[in-house]
Amino acid sequence: MITTPEARAKVGVVKIAFAGNPNAGKSALINALAGTRLHVGNWPGVTVEKKEALLTVGGEQVRLIDLPGTYSLSTYSIEERVTRDFLLHERPDVLVAVVDATNLERNLYLTLQLLELGIPTVIALNVWDEAQAKGIDVDVARLAQLLDVEVVPTVATTGEGVDKLLPAAQRVRQRQTHTVAEYNAACRLAAEKGTHLIHYGPLVDPEVRVLGEALHHEVPRVVEKVPCRWLAVKCLEGDEGAQQLLNGDAPAALLALVATQRRRIRTLGGDDAGALIADGRYGFIRGVVADVVTQRHRERRDLTERVDRVVLNRLLGIPIFLAAIWLVFHVTFDGSAPFISYVDGVVTGPIEHWARVALGAIGAPLWMNSLLTEGVVGGVGFVLTFVPVLFFLYLFMGLLEGSGYMARAAFIMDRFLHGIGLHGKSFIPMILGFGCNVPAVYATRALDTYRDRVLTSLLIPLMSCSARLPVYALFVAAFFQKSRGTIIFGLYVLGIVLAVAVGYIFKRTLFVGETPAFVMELPPYRLPTFRSLMFYTWDKVRSFVKKAGTYILATSVLVWFLLNLPWGVEQRHDSYFGSVASAVAPVFAPMGFGEWEAAGSLLTGIIAKEVVVSTMGEIFATDLDAQETTDPALSEELRDIGVGLVVACKDSVVSILAGLHIVSAPPEDAPPSALTQRIRGAFTPLTAIAFMVFVLTYIPCVVTIAALGQELGWRWAGFAVVYLLALGWVFSFITYQGGRLLGFV
Repeated sequence: MITTPEARAKVGVVKIAFAGNPNAGKSALINALAGTRLHVGNWPGVTVEKKEALLTVGGEQVRLIDLPGTYSLSTYSIEERVTRDFLLHERPDVLVAVVDATNLERNLYLTLQLLELGIPTVIALNVWDEAQAKGIDVDVARLAQLLDVEVVPTVATTGEGVDKLLPAAQRVRQRQTHTVAEYNAACRLAAEKGTHLIHYGPLVDPEVRVLGEALHHEVPRVVEKVPCRWLAVKCLEGDEGAQQLLNGDAPAALLALVATQRRRIRTLGGDDAGALIADGRYGFIRGVVADVVTQRHRERRDLTERVDRVVLNRLLGIPIFLAAIWLVFHVTFDGSAPFISYVDGVVTGPIEHWARVALGAIGAPLWMNSLLTEGVVGGVGFVLTFVPVLFFLYLFMGLLEGSGYMARAAFIMDRFLHGIGLHGKSFIPMILGFGCNVPAVYATRALDTYRDRVLTSLLIPLMSCSARLPVYALFVAAFFQKSRGTIIFGLYVLGIVLAVAVGYIFKRTLFVGETPAFVMELPPYRLPTFRSLMFYTWDKVRSFVKKAGTYILATSVLVWFLLNLPWGVEQRHDSYFGSVASAVAPVFAPMGFGEWEAAGSLLTGIIAKEVVVSTMGEIFATDLDAQETTDPALSEELRDIGVGLVVACKDSVVSILAGLHIVSAPPEDAPPSALTQRIRGAFTPLTAIAFMVFVLTYIPCVVTIAALGQELGWRWAGFAVVYLLALGWVFSFITYQGGRLLGFV
């Protein structure tokens, strides 16, 4: 592996790392530079793992690395360890320190620690436009002079100043020292002359100099790889990571010297060395800020302060959060309904017709036509009709996330999560679980303790992922057209309530212990750009379409064969698939859906929840669904596709406005689809609700199970499967039997 700048230069690979505080805009800058579709979020944990983008600049390959957002280079959190290990052991050619121009004093604390590593550095003074709007003027030239680095004002969301970053990085790469040995030599010379950038005071500076010389003599192999002055400062701070670097190489005399120095500083200074070093950094920062920042008079509170007074109110916070989520689901289903009908018409109309014509032209047998119409179109095609639902959902979730509101949601939920032994930071992976449980499980790596990671991971499957949404959409279209948004909202809230209840039980049985403290940055409110919203939405939808074209297609084809074997079987109930489903069906009878069709769909749903819909599409498919009275001309079909899209767009706007009672609702003139009619014949509204509750809570998909096994071990993954299956059965049973007792048959 290439780890030194010199070796990388020989093969033309230039590493540029981006580091900074959470929400400073690192990912957005890489997006603006390389056009990559990195997730741009506003909470810690999204970029826990290193993100990269590759591009070519001036004939050179440049690799941009987005490091986790962090506030320091200590090793108290996973983000800090990942960032520091990369900078120490990978040592990039250039480091871009991304600094929030609206909060220079806080951001410069990390920047000073980055500068102590001796890596050629450029400061990206980001969100420059917001600083100007807040009346904050920064003397860029003076800041560059005081820190001895290049400073580039940027606005990542609009691209302003972004084109100057890479040229600046190229200049500092050519001008500044690269190797650790060269930087250590420069530090020794600066120590002799007293010209270091940062002075930690008369008590600490001499001790740093003495310890630095001792490190050079006692552990030369370590200081060949790690900046000596930085290591000396960290040893005096009592940093565990620095002590690990010395383990095995440091003689007892060196360790005794460090202990003596730390005692001497505490005795003479009245505080430990770490506190005095932090005071030295902040003292330097305050001087820099006083020199370069001018605050123009501001007559009123800014938007973020005014909105937070309402959004974070102890009484209003939860109702506002629930109202926002309800509005998202309401608009999602109202706005997507016309597009669902449009996509369904295109898939089962022109696309199926063209495929039939193509198969007829090559003389394909009848069974192949059946495989196409019932297996592919009836399975994958029907799943794809719910792409509009996911598009609208991800669009609005991206808006909430990119605006900064989701960080407030985690802050609001902190009080409730304390009751189950967690804190607000655990709500972040749970929110991710609404999109997909798999990355949500991996996002628990950002949590500080193993206990938090296990407990949060066990609760994530109760967050209703987007794969369940097509199942909900199918049943609400059949039974709950008038209240579809409210029904879906209720299912999502039920998942959250169950997670809180289960977490409360687990806290008092499996995870007894104190709840850790929670401190979270609340970024300013920002309006996401249209480009970033589209990138975010398309990435999510593309993942769904990719699944539809791979293992959902494979599962649909497999189910078709199982439904038609033994070959020539007349009743699908007697097929291999029907026989297995019939054997399992009695388990679901107390919940109201003990038929083989429902049981078979739930079995295949273990592969992926979308497969529940594709399996139903195949089971209930009939030749009558695909009958055509005429064969329309190609030009007529293409015209209908274009006109239908325009009509769907118009109807979507009208449906959203009608759902909000701004205009009158249009009459329901579209007849229900054949599958909807079959669903109505096989289920009742009560059994439909019970079925959706079971889909919400039962075994997660196999990929989520694999993620749980990888992150927690297979013992915990097996426990999750068992407890979720039992929970799903019990609550579905309560839903159905309770509904019957109340007269809802």
